[in-house]
Amino acid sequence: MILSAPKEMNVVRRYGREIAICALGLITMAVLLHGQLISTPWQSDFSTLWAGASFHGTLDMYNVPAMARKITGTVIEGRYVYPRWPYYSFLSYPISLLPYPNAYLVWRVLSALTLLAIPFLWPVTRSTFAIAICWSVPAVITIAAGQDDLFLLAFLAGAVRLLDRSEERRVGKECRSRW
Repeated sequence: MILSAPKEMNVVRRYGREIAICALGLITMAVLLHGQLISTPWQSDFSTLWAGASFHGTLDMYNVPAMARKITGTVIEGRYVYPRWPYYSFLSYPISLLPYPNAYLVWRVLSALTLLAIPFLWPVTRSTFAIAICWSVPAVITIAAGQDDLFLLAFLAGAVRLLDRSEERRVGKECRSRW
């Protein structure tokens, strides 16, 4: 009987260097952007997405004073304009049912998971792409600011993967149904 290392050990042996480089990149980004990673509700881009989704189906979705009141509790002059088409509020409505701090945490976790999924969608060497992502300041700032760019990037990565597999017809159907 031949004894072999557990499957988890083989992964660490095979990708140990890449994992270490990624971990160093993530730690470096967290240290450099520590002040950015903690923000108040009215300082994140997610606040307008959350408030706009909570107004889904009402006329207040594009009402600046109503948005400001929802986000800060008072009417403050500022950039509180819902920046998306109405269908986006429908898609993000479930997260608006949560209180803002919980919704923001869920949004950041979903963004981080999406960021980790992108190398599996993009048709390049995964370890190289994963290292690039771990050292990417824009990716970390996108998560910290509560932006939705990573979801668009994941959608485009999936489309490129389908194109790479010569499934142009399916890509066209997917893009048409999303836009």
